[in-house]
Amino acid sequence: MAEDRLDGTEVNCYVTGGNDDEEDMLEPLLEGSWQHVVPSENVVVDVLGHPMISLGWSNQTPWETPRETTEDHLSEMISASASRLERFDGAIFNLHVPPKDSTLDTCPRLDTSQFPPVPVMSGGQIEMFGAGSSAVAEAIERYQPLLSLHGHIHEATAVKKIGRTTCINPGSEYHEGGLLGVIVVLKPDKVVDYQLTHG
Repeated sequence: MAEDRLDGTEVNCYVTGGNDDEEDMLEPLLEGSWQHVVPSENVVVDVLGHPMISLGWSNQTPWETPRETTEDHLSEMISASASRLERFDGAIFNLHVPPKDSTLDTCPRLDTSQFPPVPVMSGGQIEMFGAGSSAVAEAIERYQPLLSLHGHIHEATAVKKIGRTTCINPGSEYHEGGLLGVIVVLKPDKVVDYQLTHG
């Protein structure tokens, strides 16, 4: 669909998987020859002059999805991708899971003693917590990329600065048929503006 709709334009669609995607689901993307679709995981791709690394894995969740792992392994994967960058001041980190305790990762705490897990209640309210990744938080603090893009925690639409890095999770309403996104305006060394979108 992206190839068809972007035909005749200069627009590219950068694609990676998420933690729910089996590895073999990505094979057709990696094996294809595309004009406008750019497979982005585990490589450095150029986004209008900004080098971008992408990682679709997450830290461990109660749902035991195909592409989740330990914080230590996640840290190793991020470091391996970041080592391919020559510099970070104009870089984009496209990391599926958001940084821990950043407001980009706030969601209900779940009781995993039963399946499916159910929200933990406290004082008649659902208890919320930060379910993001400490490895991602440490990587952002360490490397300080220009922009860091996230998803994973669907109910946590938020924007936060971590040092010089603008971190964004547009959230998701796929279960309601809504597509949430963000438009980001960049200069070589500056996030000029951003606008969260809903369609």
